[in-house]
Amino acid sequence: MSTMIAQTNRLISGNNAAVARAAGMVMTVDGMVTARTRRPGLFAVAIILGALAVLKFAKATLLVFMGAEGYQSALNVMQVASLADQAAAWMLSVDVATAALADLTG
Repeated sequence: MSTMIAQTNRLISGNNAAVARAAGMVMTVDGMVTARTRRPGLFAVAIILGALAVLKFAKATLLVFMGAEGYQSALNVMQVASLADQAAAWMLSVDVATAALADLTG
């Protein structure tokens, strides 16, 4: 009879673990079901890094299509305009990564 009880306990424990996983919970070693810790900041970091990658590729694409002189003249015009344009010119300025991407694509 004890073998049957052990098998039943294993089935129940496995079922509880499956239900806990489906509900976003985790089953500890002692059988307690606790909430799984979330990392909400990780999604925000991924969004920010993705936006930075898109900005780098956009800068490189503009640099290839406009040429180095045309791109620099557009930045010079933006640097003497309003504060928002100056901030945009600072963000769009050519850096090492942008120049490398432009050389790779162009």
